[in-house]
Amino acid sequence: MRIDILTLFPDAFSNFDTSIIKRAINTNEVEINIHDYREFSPKKNKRVDDYSYGGGAGMIIEVEPIVNCLRSIPNYDASRKIITSPIGKPFNQE
Repeated sequence: MRIDILTLFPDAFSNFDTSIIKRAINTNEVEINIHDYREFSPKKNKRVDDYSYGGGAGMIIEVEPIVNCLRSIPNYDASRKIITSPIGKPFNQE
């Protein structure tokens, strides 16, 4: 199984060598690839954020670096995608 993680914070996913995932990687059950959106930004300063089109506070990630990053992944169009979002019900102990 191949897992590609697209993120602005690749260091947040550097702990795979100390868990059960390490065994899966060592036995070639899973391959994990971390992709930084900034590497796919066309801007020379590698910025990926933009202002919200509807106004209001906060920034959004531009579409172009995300699409470029996705397209760099082999067979991306036929793969399953899980997209996280701040909208939704939070997981909690209950």
